[in-house]
Amino acid sequence: MCMWSSGYTPRFGLIYVDRDDGFKRYMKKSARWFSQFNRTPKKVFDDDHAIVLKPALVSDN
Repeated sequence: MCMWSSGYTPRFGLIYVDRDDGFKRYMKKSARWFSQFNRTPKKVFDDDHAIVLKPALVSDN
């Protein structure tokens, strides 16, 4: 079932929209977690199994 088929009852997403207060938007706890997760350095392994600490966003393939 698609999310839009549920209408306005369930709340999805990272931002809470307060429909009773002029549609003000607030970050949910999950948005704060996701923001922190994206800021932490990641360990990425290349084809030779070496660790690349700052992975490139674009592949050279």
